[in-house]
Amino acid sequence: RFSLNEQKMMDDLRFLIERNLIYESDVVCSTLLSSARNNMIDFKFDYVFIDEASQANQPCSIVPLVHHPSKLVLLGDHKQLDVRLPDVIKERHPETSMSLYRKLIKNGIQHEMLTVQFRMHPLICEFPNNEFYHGRIKNAPDMAEKTFIELQNIPTPIVFIDVKDGREKKVLGTTYRNVKEALAV
Repeated sequence: RFSLNEQKMMDDLRFLIERNLIYESDVVCSTLLSSARNNMIDFKFDYVFIDEASQANQPCSIVPLVHHPSKLVLLGDHKQLDVRLPDVIKERHPETSMSLYRKLIKNGIQHEMLTVQFRMHPLICEFPNNEFYHGRIKNAPDMAEKTFIELQNIPTPIVFIDVKDGREKKVLGTTYRNVKEALAV
């Protein structure tokens, strides 16, 4: 065990090392909340990028503004996962529990939609593309070949499995868990 004095010395040293690393870096990555930690708070960044911005509530999304960026870029997809908060908080604070990303789009702020997907087999992409994006998503070249996996006796990358007695249980907000389904997969 360390004495309180030794612990403080180590904490101070870690703080100085972290500040120096940030100072020497061209790009700094952090979570929204940790961007306001003592070791980062005094830095000014020209650009702040928030990835998965549709999953962050508004109070969290404005935290990095302590760095006085000239540009704030929000990256995300308002048709995918939303902010994860308990329903009681969403009911009490409906405006601020919505993501800043979703709020800006709802208010007509100019935005760009990326229309080429590079991650999944075209057959898997087909349903969400038609259901949510009105056929606007295109597959990158050779996606069928790049994502092909030989599945024994299964002609498609999509499989439906009947899980007897599987029940979804609400965990938080719109998040559900189905233990029997997870075990079957």
